[in-house]
Amino acid sequence: MRPLILLAFLASPALAEPMTAAEFGAHVTGRTINWWRDGRPYGQEVFHDNNRVTWAFEGGECQTGSWFGAGDNICFLYDDQTDPVCWIVMDRPEGMLATLTDFPDRPPLTEAIKDNRPLVCSGAGV
Repeated sequence: MRPLILLAFLASPALAEPMTAAEFGAHVTGRTINWWRDGRPYGQEVFHDNNRVTWAFEGGECQTGSWFGAGDNICFLYDDQTDPVCWIVMDRPEGMLATLTDFPDRPPLTEAIKDNRPLVCSGAGV
């Protein structure tokens, strides 16, 4: 029995390889991704051509920026920031799982919906 348990553990999605930048780009470009954390809506992100993004926390203002691959990470740099935020992103049958590189103990984000709907932004200038 033990070899079967070990085999099941090794095949676990948690042990999947991180997505490459090319795989990530193919999965998200032209889409709106709804991200959830702990089973609740967290935010939405529209992935435009040329690695450009528009992000909004749930009910928040939109931020524009870009994403890029850095080793095993997918990093985001928003126009009003000086330092990128990087994630390890895994592709799973039920949707992507993104874990903050600098804070791996924080609950990951999960892809809840992938569609082509536009992002609804709030705040000044909208």
